[in-house]
Amino acid sequence: MLIRKRKNNIFLKIFLLIVVLIILGVILFLFLTKPLDHKTIKTSFIVSDKMGFDLNKNELTFGSLKPGNTASRAIAIENLFDKRVIITFNVEGNIKDYLIVSENDFILESREKRNVTFTALSYKNQSYGNYTGKINVIFKYV
Repeated sequence: MLIRKRKNNIFLKIFLLIVVLIILGVILFLFLTKPLDHKTIKTSFIVSDKMGFDLNKNELTFGSLKPGNTASRAIAIENLFDKRVIITFNVEGNIKDYLIVSENDFILESREKRNVTFTALSYKNQSYGNYTGKINVIFKYV
């Protein structure tokens, strides 16, 4: 009876140790994958029969494009943290399939600054209309 109790006791201790290690692992994973910072940039362009510029300083706008044309704009990204970070751009909205970023998922050293170019594409047979969305800029530790 005493041997069985010790086996149950050891099993319980091992089980509790495994549960604690799993919980600590999940917490560590969530901490390491949580973004340090997150910025959102509204973005848009119009497909029409006329060309036009829109140099809005608060949003990433590309103006009006004729079907088959492109427009590009650059933004400056700076790492203001004391450690290296990885920068990721996620595009949402109906502009998603028409926006290309010059580089994504790249590392910036502390205090490093880099220009990133976004290009809006209008295909030859694209329907006239407004294409809008947002760019999520995510900063994570490497």
